[in-house]
Formats: sequence, C-alpha cells, structure tokens
Amino acid sequence: MYHSLTSGFQWSSSSIVQIDTIRVNAALIYWVLAIEIMNETDASSDRIAHLEAGLRRWEKQTSAFKDRVLLLHDDARRPVLVFSDYEPGTDAVRLRLWAAIKAELESALGAEMNIGVGDAATSVAALPRAFQEAKQSAERMFYADAPGVYAFYPYAAAATNLVDPFEEAKVVEAVKLGKHGEAADLIVNAFERIKRSGGDKTALLAACNRLLGQLDPAERATETFETVSRLRDWMLERLASVSIALNKARKSPDDQLIDKIVAYCANRMGEDITLQQVAEFAGYNKAYFSSFFKKKVGESFWDYLTGVRMAKAKELLETTTLAAHEIGKLVGYHNPSHFGKMFKQAVGRTPAEYKNNMTGIVR
Repeated sequence: MYHSLTSGFQWSSSSIVQIDTIRVNAALIYWVLAIEIMNETDASSDRIAHLEAGLRRWEKQTSAFKDRVLLLHDDARRPVLVFSDYEPGTDAVRLRLWAAIKAELESALGAEMNIGVGDAATSVAALPRAFQEAKQSAERMFYADAPGVYAFYPYAAAATNLVDPFEEAKVVEAVKLGKHGEAADLIVNAFERIKRSGGDKTALLAACNRLLGQLDPAERATETFETVSRLRDWMLERLASVSIALNKARKSPDDQLIDKIVAYCANRMGEDITLQQVAEFAGYNKAYFSSFFKKKVGESFWDYLTGVRMAKAKELLETTTLAAHEIGKLVGYHNPSHFGKMFKQAVGRTPAEYKNNMTGIVR
C-alpha cells in the first residue's frame, strides 16, 4: 500500500482502497503527511529497527486524533500519515493538529523530524497527488534552514533564476585570477537570494555541480544536504579547496620551495636547526641557499628563523603557564640564558617582563 500511494502505481484500481484500511466516505477529506526523520540518512540497521519500534509504540498510544490517522511506511526514516476528517477546519486549527502529531512522534521516536503536508484531497483516489504535494512541502525546510511543519503551496517557479544563480562566469574568473574573497562573496550573495525566493532543490544542486565542474571536473556534490545553509557552507569549502590548488599551481617552483622550507622550519621549531640542514633540504649548498632565501623572502634565513621563533615564544608566554626556560626549549633555544638574550634583543623585554606585562593587561 505504501508503494502504491507514494508511486501512484495501480492506486486507483488497488484493492487496498476498496477495504476499510483507509476510511472511505464521500464526506471525508484527506490529508497526507510526508515525514522525514532528521539526521538518519546513514542510519544503521539497529537504528532503523529502533525507529520502527518507536512507530509501533506511537500507533498503540491513545490520543484524540489517533482513530483518524493511518501510518504507512517501508522505511522507518520516512513514514507517511494519511489523516481523514469530516471538516476541513481552518488553517490555524490544522497546523496545531499537525504540530501535535509531530510532537507525539518525536517523543515516541526520540528524534527530530520534518513534515510536509499536501493539499486537501476530497477522495481516496487523489491521495497519490496529495503525497507528491506533501513531499514538495517538506522540501521547504531546505530553504527555511529548520525542520518543522510545512503546508503545501505551489512554488513560484519564476521567483528564482536557477539556470545561472551564481553568475558562473564571474565566479570562475575571480577564482582563476586568485580573487578568492570576491568569488566567495558571489557565492554567499547568490545563496542569500536563493534562500529568500526558494526554488527547485534539484535544479540548485545541478547549478552547483555545473559551477564546480568548470573549476575542477573532479568536484561534485554527491551528498544529501538537509538545508540550503549546509549546501552553501559545503560550496564555500570546495571553492576554498579549488582556490588553494589553483594558487599552488600558479606559484613558481622557487615559491613552492620557499613554502616547503617554511613548513620544514615550523615542524622542527624545537630542534637545533642549522643552515646546513636547511640548505641540504632545499638541495643547495649553504652559500647559494643563503643568497636564494634572502632574495625570495627579503631577509636572511637566520633573521627569518629568529622572527618565527620569537613570535611563537610570545604566543606561548601569552597563552600558557609554561616557564620561560620551557618555552625556550619549545622554540629551539635549549640554553635559558641565550633564549633570554635573544628574546630581549628582539622584543625589548625579557621573557619574564613580557609575561608580567601581559598578565597586568589581562587583570
């Protein structure tokens, strides 16, 4: 019956609608509620069994409306309710009723859920249509950024241009020119427009994949996004990843080597780094390496390394309770006296004076 309702296949001739499983009465009005349990896309078989048990518990509970509700499902994560009544009631009354059903189910299952409600059906034969409307209503959560109860209304298809919502040419140009901030702003602004006006989720995902494909054919949105904000954040992450990769590709071999040297020093901050070691790492002799580094960075290797070490020492003095000699070891100075001398020369104060001054500021 669930399959017939949700697909419409053989529904009108199905023997199911001829029996009293669904109350058949010309005076009745029907509503279909499409439910999605949140954050259960990758639920284990044990978790699904737990949800099924919760649905059975809910069916056995008594409530003022339980005799008017039929629960259908072949997947406990996406059950369907068929609600029938003799009176259509007001929108406010119905929304309170749907909210009460939602609260009962959430309590029974111990899980948050999103519900879409189709337009009223005046016959059992119209229930498959009402189910499709309920599914469409549930998708409004995607743009609202929060689960809830969403009643049916037709989307204004022309409200949002989902053919090119991101101004793809501008985004691609900004990324290729290394203007990541400009590209990110275009993405954020596009999602703000989309969130306000809505639109078809499938078309939006297609637009995202089309844009990503122009930047990197390997990039593609394959996961399910429950809200438009999650999709936006994912797009910004992928944009940043592509931008970083393109920036690396644009860098000259010399610049890439400097990046590796910087990382080498950062990873060995506490070691007794020698010029010979770093020169060998770079593949040069000491004399050439010294000249090369100063030309590319603008200061000698030793001035650079001392600056990096002092910056890290100041950070540790500000954020930890470590003693000065302990911090000295962490940044590569194993002689406390030498560390103190180098720190004062660079900062103008001893480590103790610097820490006391910072503590005074905090107080």
